[in-house]
Amino acid sequence: MVAFMFFVKAESKNTFQKHACKAASDATKILGKMWKEMTDEQKKPYTDAALADQDRHKAQIKEFTDNGFFMMSDGTKSTDSQPKIKLGKRKTKNESPTIEASEKRVKV
Repeated sequence: MVAFMFFVKAESKNTFQKHACKAASDATKILGKMWKEMTDEQKKPYTDAALADQDRHKAQIKEFTDNGFFMMSDGTKSTDSQPKIKLGKRKTKNESPTIEASEKRVKV
């Protein structure tokens, strides 16, 4: 992640509450303005975090290239992880929505 995204992650909750933002785009505009007004010294924790994240990513890519997997922060292999959400059946190009599904949407 880039430094600004670490800043957004750290400050977005406070920004939503302090400025009563209803949309993420409103909060992001405020955070962008805050970021531009910050000095390099104020940005340093976020730039350091971004550099550390780049180093982690490079190490994982090397490990993946060498071994076919990398170890995740929880100690499991990257290839052993399960999806966090279950995806529904994907429709093929030739499939169309069933009549039952479209009938449920129509109220008579």
